[in-house]
Amino acid sequence: MFFYKVFQPSPALQPYIYNYSIVENNYAVMHNIMPRAAFILGILYKGSMELETSGGQSMAAGFTSGVMGIQDAYRTFYKAPGTGMLAVNFTPTGAAALLPLPLQELFNQACTLDNLFKRQLVAGLEERVAGAKDTAGRIRETESFLLQMIKGPQQDPLVYAGVKAIQRAKGIIKAEELAKALFISPGRLEKRFKKTVGATPKKFASLVRIAAVLKEVPSGKSLTALAYDAGYFDQPHFIHDFRHYTGYSPKQLLPHTCGQPPCGFVYGSATIPLPVNNPV
Repeated sequence: MFFYKVFQPSPALQPYIYNYSIVENNYAVMHNIMPRAAFILGILYKGSMELETSGGQSMAAGFTSGVMGIQDAYRTFYKAPGTGMLAVNFTPTGAAALLPLPLQELFNQACTLDNLFKRQLVAGLEERVAGAKDTAGRIRETESFLLQMIKGPQQDPLVYAGVKAIQRAKGIIKAEELAKALFISPGRLEKRFKKTVGATPKKFASLVRIAAVLKEVPSGKSLTALAYDAGYFDQPHFIHDFRHYTGYSPKQLLPHTCGQPPCGFVYGSATIPLPVNNPV
């Protein structure tokens, strides 16, 4: 069994949290996670797992709870039988209100939660989440912790407007054009994006762009149509970027070219992942 379900945050946390994901497996499994254009906080409440970069390097060794910044490529999870994890999927600007460091420091990085907050607080959180009787209890304990960690309004109105503009354009927008529309220099916009989002406007846009492509994969569109809709002028460039961000070629994920898609997914996605073809 592989269980995956998303849950909505309480109203007080909705400005910061997109949703929560519960992921459980009762057999050993390997799966990729595609890069999100936002941070993820994970709490392992049973079992064990390892996280590797696309280059095979270990991340967040000894993980029981931690934060993963915006990533430039896919990451691979190796999960032991009986593993369960709660993922807190931040909004693009939400992590800045809770994490006590400049977000750009975690670009392409992950760190354990006790490197960010007092060890005693983190140990208590892990114990309460692991001891909760059900998913509702795990989310309740997590939200109690998150509400205590909010530093105050951290919403940068200009960055927020930039994020929304990029999302409306599905990532097909140049950083220079965005800066001009927001009446700010590209350099100043980049600095504010890195602080509040954890990546440059260009990188954020590229992740929004590939996420838009992934949403269209189940539709059955052709490779040419996917590339065109994403603003690519040639297929080789599109295939290169697709493989970089997902670990697979587009044809491996297109539903009409394979019986079962490989098990890659984005935490927070409403789409149920299909990892059953990748047991280890």
